[in-house]
Amino acid sequence: MKTFLRFTLAWATFALPCFALTALPDQPMPIVEPLMPRDPPPSTLEIAPEMSILSPTTFILADGNHVASYSGLSGMRTIFLGASRKILALGNFQGYLTVRGGYGANSIKTNFSQNGVSLMETTHLNWVPISAGIKIAYDAPHFAILTPWAMVGGGTQIIHQNTDDSGLDHTFWVPHLYTSAGVTFLPAEYRDWFGGFDFGISYERSVGTIQILRGWSFDLAISLLL
Repeated sequence: MKTFLRFTLAWATFALPCFALTALPDQPMPIVEPLMPRDPPPSTLEIAPEMSILSPTTFILADGNHVASYSGLSGMRTIFLGASRKILALGNFQGYLTVRGGYGANSIKTNFSQNGVSLMETTHLNWVPISAGIKIAYDAPHFAILTPWAMVGGGTQIIHQNTDDSGLDHTFWVPHLYTSAGVTFLPAEYRDWFGGFDFGISYERSVGTIQILRGWSFDLAISLLL
């Protein structure tokens, strides 16, 4: 009897695990895919609404009979709409072709010089800047939250000037060159539509004209990816 019990226990110890393994249906092991980051957005068109405040250091407009100095004008606020497209990728450096146009207006009491006579009048200025440039950005590999950039370009300021009393009414085309530097905060990496905030400072200088416009501007833009 003891021999039979020992045989039964030994058989159960061996057979039951085998039975349990063979009774379970075949189930493949689940394959866990690694979490991969999304591909960066392709080279798309970027649209950038922008606010710029230009503080002229020298601003003089002259026609055949009048000379007006606006050098004391502080804060020429301009609303821009810009567009850019990537044209170069070399390591961590990215190159963009940019174009932008804007509009601004202001009224100021101005000292006019007319045939040697000084006049003080309220003058209304409206300006439409149009420009194009090349922007180079550096994607810092270990500091992705900020992307420094620099830009050079040129264009023209279309400035309309008119006064209340004397009826002076004139439009000037003022070609200019500019250079800018700044950073993009939260640049586009894994998003579909938001390209980050651009903070920059620019220096602008008129060229090839008797009109004189030189000054610094502070720029804030939001990039939207299309």
